[in-house]
Amino acid sequence: VYNLVDTLIVGKCIGADALASVGSAYTMMIFITSIIIGLCMGSGAFFSADYGAGEESRLREDVHLSFWFILAVSGAIYLIIYPGMQRILNLLQTPPELMGLTRDYVSVVFVGIGFVFLYNFFSYLLRAMGNSVVPLSFLAISAGMNIVLDIWFVVGLHMGVSGAAWATVIAQAAAGIGIMLYTLAKLPSLFASKPSNRWNLHRLWEIIVNDVATGIQQSVMNFGILMIQGLVNSFGTTIMASFAAAVSPPAKRRRASVQSVCRTAASRQKSAFRSARVSPKPPASTAVSASPHARQALLRKRIPQRLYGMLLRIPTCM
Repeated sequence: VYNLVDTLIVGKCIGADALASVGSAYTMMIFITSIIIGLCMGSGAFFSADYGAGEESRLREDVHLSFWFILAVSGAIYLIIYPGMQRILNLLQTPPELMGLTRDYVSVVFVGIGFVFLYNFFSYLLRAMGNSVVPLSFLAISAGMNIVLDIWFVVGLHMGVSGAAWATVIAQAAAGIGIMLYTLAKLPSLFASKPSNRWNLHRLWEIIVNDVATGIQQSVMNFGILMIQGLVNSFGTTIMASFAAAVSPPAKRRRASVQSVCRTAASRQKSAFRSARVSPKPPASTAVSASPHARQALLRKRIPQRLYGMLLRIPTCM
């Protein structure tokens, strides 16, 4: 959302060179963001399973282990990106005439990686507990803030591509810090203290394996787009600007969102049925009675009329 707004406003208000620079950095930012989203999504599956099973102590442990693991990965990304920024831009075949603009945008916008981590981590935690409205609300507020700040910084203050990058970082900070403070206020028991003095290394390894697998799944397509961006960059500014205007990943984002919702719901339901809170016997309202009349009434109520006659011929022992 943020980078799409940057691309639109920069392309219309600054020019083709700025659009090409932001578009080139856009694919790299999307790739790194997809890694963090994948890691948080993997941890969200553990949160859903713990919450569905009613295991609050295990949920508290998983939250702590996942937080520190993904925070460490985010820190490692910082350590790779900033010292190696010039080499990365060279590998992407950024044209010399766009190197300064691209570096100005990238050096600012990647400050927001930590805020992307905060938003997605607490967003998946809340979704795992059945609250999807609050993450959406913070995202909507930050997206609106990004649009206003983009126009102000780029059009009003004439800050160029750096202004668009700062608008993105400020909006990401509002979303990440805001949802973190909300979660800490609403769920203080999960963050009151460490679950134990010793880390559960076996559980940490399970989280790492699952998170890394999900991160690869979410980022592999974006890595391919990043490689294509490197090829596009070799054709010059005009082709880069055209590619930036044409590339639109919302469909992939929608697919990732659907995958996230299904994964979260499935984990929570699976754990709920394994939990002691759920009776192993089916409720009386849904149990199929041995009485033929009761069986027929249930079938007539729940099965389409066309199949009703066929199902009545099935022997009771089946």
